[in-house]
Amino acid sequence: EARHSNRLITIKSNWVERFFVAPYSMNYHAEHHLLPSVPAPRLRQLHDELATRDDLPPVLVRSSYGRAIRSYVRALR
Repeated sequence: EARHSNRLITIKSNWVERFFVAPYSMNYHAEHHLLPSVPAPRLRQLHDELATRDDLPPVLVRSSYGRAIRSYVRALR
């Protein structure tokens, strides 16, 4: 269903956002939900490995939390 197509989201945030908003590598949220048994320090590596596969659900990748929020606010208008 189209309205559910962007539920898996990864945000490539900077260190400030990771420290205050997404500790424990939770900016790699999609990867965490795809394979929850992977330890947090390995989520970035998992992200890189999963990017080469085409048999997974689509993952929306944003460059920062600020840009993600701006995108969602614009979509509300």
